[in-house]
Amino acid sequence: MAVTHIGYASSASLALELTPGVSLLQVQAIIDQEWRNQHLPETINGELQSDEGDVGKSTHDSEILIVAAVLAVYLTLGMLYESVWHPLTILSTIPSAGIGAVMALDLFGLPFSGMAVITMLLLTGISLKNAILLVDFAIHAERERGMTGREAIREACLLRLRPIVMTTFAAALGALPLVMMGGYGMELRQPLGIALIGGLLVSQAQTMFTTPALYLLMTRIATSLQCPQLRNIS
Repeated sequence: MAVTHIGYASSASLALELTPGVSLLQVQAIIDQEWRNQHLPETINGELQSDEGDVGKSTHDSEILIVAAVLAVYLTLGMLYESVWHPLTILSTIPSAGIGAVMALDLFGLPFSGMAVITMLLLTGISLKNAILLVDFAIHAERERGMTGREAIREACLLRLRPIVMTTFAAALGALPLVMMGGYGMELRQPLGIALIGGLLVSQAQTMFTTPALYLLMTRIATSLQCPQLRNIS
């Protein structure tokens, strides 16, 4: 006879499988409610364990990590471009990537799990890279070649379109096996791949259509506030 332990305490385990469309956070809430209804002694403790780890702690830590990453990127870009406005143009691509990931998961009936949070971190880097390719080219064209903001961002879109499309589709095709492969661990791989592809597609569209408009808007705002480091786009 064997007695299992967690730490120094004797333990017993109950296995469960998630119903399609039900997340671990929802299961955690149900288990906590049922645990309170049982009025068990304080010497008996229970916890939900999964392949994604501690649900509440991992989600909370991931939120802090995403906020810290965005703040670090803003400060770095602000010092690089000597501007408080154009980093906002680049960071504007992050919400669209998140929206695309959530829409893709909802389309396939998958919950927003811990793997989806990891996907958000991946999408943050890829979407920022696409916007940086445009904004960096436009800023240098304005400052070094004397182009107006409109001319600079237009030329940036024409010359940077191919590398942006190539890297986006390369990342999306790389995530395709995660969606199509079955077998052990499929419930972890599929949300990662689906969220990544959905976020990339929406972020790609946003980068090429709204980033140039936001660039011009930020340039106008900075010019109206008499920021000396930015040129007038008239």
